[in-house]
Amino acid sequence: GNERGDVVLPVPLLDVLLESSVVNNSVIVILETTVISWTKQIRIALKLDLDKALKAQNIVGPLAELRVWQERQSKLNSILAQLDCRLASQILKELANLGN
Repeated sequence: GNERGDVVLPVPLLDVLLESSVVNNSVIVILETTVISWTKQIRIALKLDLDKALKAQNIVGPLAELRVWQERQSKLNSILAQLDCRLASQILKELANLGN
C-alpha cells in the first residue's frame, strides 16, 4: 500500500527472469508466487466492512458513505490499472504458456 491506502501489486523484474533461454522452475515459482500475492491483496481490497469504514470518516451521513464508496472505487481502479499493464499481462501470459 501507500499513504493513500492504494493497493500496490508487487511485480518481479520480468526481463531479468526471462533473460535466459530456458524458463526454469525457480522462475515459475516466482511468477506463481507473484500471482498468488496479487490474489490475496485483491481479496483483501474487495472486502468492505461498511460500518468500520464509515466510523473512520470524520463526518456522518450520506457524505461519509459517498466518500467511502469513492475511496473504494479509487482503490479498485488502481488495481485494475495495474492488472492491465504490460508487465502483469506478460506474467499471466508466461504462466499460461507454461500451463500453470
